[in-house]
Amino acid sequence: MADSATPVTRYLLQSLIAVIPPFTTLEPYRDSNLNNWRKTGSYHLLNSSKNSITLAASNPREYAAALFADAQHLMNHVAEHRAHLINSVSTGNEPSPTWTFVTIYYMALFAAMAWTRAANQSVIYLDTDAIKEFCGGSSIKPGGGAFVLTAEENSNSGQFEIHIVKYKSHFHEAVWAKSMDEANSAYNWISAATSSRAASSEELLHMRALNLFRKTRFKSGSAWPSQLRNALNYRPGHGYRSILKNNHLKIGSRLKKSSFPHLSDLITYGERALNNFGTNKDPTEVSNDAIDLLVTYGMIFEKYTEQALDEICKIQNISSSAKSQRAKFNKANCQDPETILKRF
Repeated sequence: MADSATPVTRYLLQSLIAVIPPFTTLEPYRDSNLNNWRKTGSYHLLNSSKNSITLAASNPREYAAALFADAQHLMNHVAEHRAHLINSVSTGNEPSPTWTFVTIYYMALFAAMAWTRAANQSVIYLDTDAIKEFCGGSSIKPGGGAFVLTAEENSNSGQFEIHIVKYKSHFHEAVWAKSMDEANSAYNWISAATSSRAASSEELLHMRALNLFRKTRFKSGSAWPSQLRNALNYRPGHGYRSILKNNHLKIGSRLKKSSFPHLSDLITYGERALNNFGTNKDPTEVSNDAIDLLVTYGMIFEKYTEQALDEICKIQNISSSAKSQRAKFNKANCQDPETILKRF
């Protein structure tokens, strides 16, 4: 494992190294993803229950390429949402702050989904038709909903297995719950590694970042981003108030600030938002600060995921064009104006 890897990257690489082996062919990745792998992949059903499906994959590198591509596609989603937001900021006109928030929400959601791929804890949605594709004629199978997909080599049989376990009924809530669970696990992993010695400044920095996912005290728990989206986007009269000239969201002015030169600056921004929550238990009562924290979440998940995907390519001596393609896109679409959304 490269010495340059951050503590969080090392946490993610524990499973990624086993899931994405050397000589995995990652190109072309444009039409590769977990959904297409489900339809055309080399696997067979081992067993299924009302809550889970276990598959045996005869070609682990085929699955690895699909998982890697899935994460890269989600990172592309993040990049396109950032470009849309930056172009919106560049006009100085904010006709609908709530719709701007919806774009921020999805940018963060896609980053969280990519993070679950990097953690080998992919949150996916399967409807009944997708479950039938996996389970074939099995009489016992789960119903549709959100699942967590993990892959590993069975230590007894040597077989590469994929475990698909029912998680929650609502997909968005599942993404937030699992992504924050993994942030907590990464925090605990670093904490355990430093239990008998003083933590380095780098370790303390990354623990501060991960702690942002552990410190919210909203009644809705990890589902608070989804709760905020539902309130602002769907509750009549609550979010869309530009025509009434009574907007309480100040997103444009908050986005149009100096970009963060370092990760520590982004963490401080998130910590400030958390402190501003006070004793409020509902994110809709502190919407602007909650959105600041959601921006922070998305950018942290994006940063860690990209680092892990870069590192696995170095370790396994494999290559992908995804990062360079995003860099070209960002250069063309994400340069101006000054905004906290710029990459650091």
